[in-house]
Amino acid sequence: MKRSAIGDWRLAIFRRAASFCGRLRESGHFPIRKSTIANRKSLLLAFLLLAVTLSGCEEELDTVYGRRGGSPGAQSVNGTAVLARMFETAGHRVFVRTTLTPTLAKGADVIVWCPDSFEAPSGKVIAWFDQWLSADPNRMLIYIGRDHESGPNYWQAVIPNAPANLSAELNERLAGAITEATLRRKSPNDENCEWFKLTYTGAKRHAITKLSGPWAQGIDVKKTAIEVNGRIEPIAGNSVKTLLRTGSEPLVWQYTPSNSGGSILVVTNGSFLLNFPLLNHEHRKLAVRLVGEVGSGRKVAFLESGADGPRL
Repeated sequence: MKRSAIGDWRLAIFRRAASFCGRLRESGHFPIRKSTIANRKSLLLAFLLLAVTLSGCEEELDTVYGRRGGSPGAQSVNGTAVLARMFETAGHRVFVRTTLTPTLAKGADVIVWCPDSFEAPSGKVIAWFDQWLSADPNRMLIYIGRDHESGPNYWQAVIPNAPANLSAELNERLAGAITEATLRRKSPNDENCEWFKLTYTGAKRHAITKLSGPWAQGIDVKKTAIEVNGRIEPIAGNSVKTLLRTGSEPLVWQYTPSNSGGSILVVTNGSFLLNFPLLNHEHRKLAVRLVGEVGSGRKVAFLESGADGPRL
C-alpha cells in the first residue's frame, strides 16, 4: 500500500522506537521479572513508544476505544494495552473477556471495565456485577468512564515536532480528530443507575488544574493533561472513599454497594489511563496507584464492550 509523507515519517519514528527496544533487550533491562513498576521505567517507556507508533506504516491513526488487543485496537491511542501491561508488570495474571459468564465470575478477582458507551450500565449488567462482588469481599470492579478521546491530543502532541512540510496535512488530521471526538461525545441526558450519577447536560470540557486526595500526593498537576467533560458522581447516601478530586468534584472514588461484599472503584474517564495519555509521567504515577489498589497476585480481567454494553 502506498504511504503518504506522514506515513513515512511515522514509520521512521516506529523504527527508532524498535531500535530502542532492541538496545534495552541487549542491555538486559527487557524484561527484569523481579523488579518493581518504578524500577522498570525503561521497559514501560519502550512499550509506550511502540504502542502509539506501531500503526505508523498505515494511513489512519488507530482510535478504537477500550481494547487491550485485536485489530484494529491493539495499538490504539484509546486502548488499554499499556495499563494491562502495568498490571502484568506488578505480578498479576491478566486476560481479556467480552462476555459476562459464570467462567469469568469464577476466574476473576478484579475486572477492569472501560466501556465504549456513554450510557449507564443496564440493570442486568449491574445485577451480574453485584452478584459477582457479593461472593468475595476482596473482589473489585474498576469502572473507567467513557468521556475521553485521545486522537486530538495525539495530533496536538506530534504537530510541534513534525517536519514543516507536513504542517498543513497534520492540522487537517487534527481538525478531523476533533470533529470525530465531538460526534462521539453526543451523550445522553443526565441519568442515574444504582452505582452512580452520570452528568452530561451542560457540562463544559476543561483541563484539570488542581488535584487533592490521597492519590494527589507527589503529582505535579501542571504536568498532567487530565480533562473532564461529563461527570460520574456518587449516589447520595453511599459511603464513599475519594482517592482523587479536583475542588469538590471526585475524579476517582471507591465504595462498597450495600448488597455486595466487594468494592467498585470509579474513574471519571480515561484521560490519564489510556495508551496515549500514559506517555505522560505524572499519569503513569497515577496508574501505578490504581494498580496498587488491587493488592498482589490477583487474576485481572479486562472487560471489553461496545455501545450496547457487555454480553450476558
